[in-house]
Amino acid sequence: MKDIITTTILALVLNNISAMAQFNAVEFIKKVQTYQDSIKTTYDEDTGKRQLGSFDFNKYMQMFNALKIKDSHDVFDYFYIGNRVFGNPFIYIKKPDFDLIRHFKATMKNPEDESEGMSLMQMLNSILMGSVIPKNTENLSPSERAQYFLNDSTLSKNTEWMSLQQKVLNFLTDSTNKACNNVIPEDTKEGYMQYLFFHEYGEQFALAGHSLQKKRTIVCSETEVEEIAKRCAGMKCDKNVPQEECCECDSIALAETLRTGVSPIIEMREDGCFITLYEKDTSGLFKETFQVMRSQPYKVILRDKKEIFSISTYYMMSF
Repeated sequence: MKDIITTTILALVLNNISAMAQFNAVEFIKKVQTYQDSIKTTYDEDTGKRQLGSFDFNKYMQMFNALKIKDSHDVFDYFYIGNRVFGNPFIYIKKPDFDLIRHFKATMKNPEDESEGMSLMQMLNSILMGSVIPKNTENLSPSERAQYFLNDSTLSKNTEWMSLQQKVLNFLTDSTNKACNNVIPEDTKEGYMQYLFFHEYGEQFALAGHSLQKKRTIVCSETEVEEIAKRCAGMKCDKNVPQEECCECDSIALAETLRTGVSPIIEMREDGCFITLYEKDTSGLFKETFQVMRSQPYKVILRDKKEIFSISTYYMMSF
């Protein structure tokens, strides 16, 4: 009898420890997003460059402890590109001895001349203005030349016209170099939640200027939803009253959201891990369901998106 009681108590203790150790998606999301929000930038008027302030990259990556890099010979790194009108971070993979700037400076005719070459935007403007005429486009209009340039990879990917920053940007935005495409999640709810976050929101920090238009966050608090609802209540859309910003709300969807709560729902199935969450961006609040495949390449698929609030900016310009 004593052995039975001891075994029962031990089982209860182990179950409690297991319950305590269970992954808490809300705590994970709040922890990462709080750190993301703490990362600030500084702008230097003299150089025209925007830089990250205090940012512990190793601390940030340690928050994704249920992910591992595909190739054990690679390492994670980050780079920030910013100026007066925008700012974006990029997380990528590389070999340990690879120096991003040194590598591309070696491809420049005058490595120390920052005015050498053009950005893609500068090149397109030059084509539209007629100062640059791409090969085989002599008989096309300026706009047709620009489109031809973009569609012809032998022209648009030819690095001879590129500035150092454009070459770096091309590398950082290449899907094969992006860190989110080079990690493997644990086959657990925690692993797939971390993978989804890293894939969709991992670079949602230190955005500046026009880049803020891409800002996306996960909402985990009903209080935050209520605050958004109050804000929207004061700027309802009225086509008869021009306004810079207005909001439309699905009252039934809002009531259901507040009734069921906004904590992420994670469901493991044979055909993938399904994660339902609430996302806020510059256009509104949405209930979204993602499917993360449970085998390589661990594809992320948006299976459903339901609008709760719709925020229209510069509404007066939509007439």
